[in-house]
Amino acid sequence: MRLKKVRLFFGDFFWKAFPPPWQQNQDKTKEDLYREKGAKIGEYTKIFGQLDGVNPEIITIGRYCVVGVQSAVLTHCPIKGGMPVVIGDYVWMGFDVKILGGVSIGSNCIVGAGSVVTKDIPSNSIVAGVPAKIIRQLTDKEVSKLILELESGEPIGKIK
Repeated sequence: MRLKKVRLFFGDFFWKAFPPPWQQNQDKTKEDLYREKGAKIGEYTKIFGQLDGVNPEIITIGRYCVVGVQSAVLTHCPIKGGMPVVIGDYVWMGFDVKILGGVSIGSNCIVGAGSVVTKDIPSNSIVAGVPAKIIRQLTDKEVSKLILELESGEPIGKIK
């Protein structure tokens, strides 16, 4: 009730100029907030998990990527310090994937759910496991399908 009176007194101009804390970042996406912290995130990338909060400025993620729910891209280590992570274009990471510091993932890759990526991954690969291992290389047809699926903006594997 008190906030309502304040809003009525000062009007919408004041309310929009100085929004309450719970409305300050309402229009910004998760990707925008990470970009403000220094992470380099390509256009059309969706982050449903989280990026490292200690060193976000050394994370680079390409265009049209998906970081799955409960997934994390980590950069810090108490022994080695901050290590950069580079993720190429058109990379899809499933549920609960962990990317450790110092890792590079090439373009056009699929990282299976629950995987822990500890080493570099070449382009056009499917990886899974703990630690993640290359299952196989994607064919040209599969790479084209992956690119089309990620560019469509629809969830991959959705029944049409």
